[in-house]
Amino acid sequence: GNCEPVSSLGVLSVHCPKGIYEESVWTNALQQYSNWSDNKKPPNTIVEWDGTITASEKKERLKGTVKYLNREKRFGFIQYG
Repeated sequence: GNCEPVSSLGVLSVHCPKGIYEESVWTNALQQYSNWSDNKKPPNTIVEWDGTITASEKKERLKGTVKYLNREKRFGFIQYG
C-alpha cells in the first residue's frame, strides 16, 4: 500500500483497504486527524482500517494547511511547508 511511504512524509495517513467508500472509514479518519493534530501526536502515523494507530520511529513533524476538502467525494489536499 501507500500508507507507509505517505506517512514517512511526516503526516497522518489512513489505511483504506476497500477505498473510502465506507462512511465510517472517512468519519473515523477525520476524528483521528482532529485528535492527532490537536494533541501534537507524533508524525508518521497511520490510522489502520480497524481504527488502531501505528506510529513509526521518525520524530519530525511537518505543519500544513488544509487547502481543499471535498466531503462529498471524501478526499482533500493539504499544503505543507
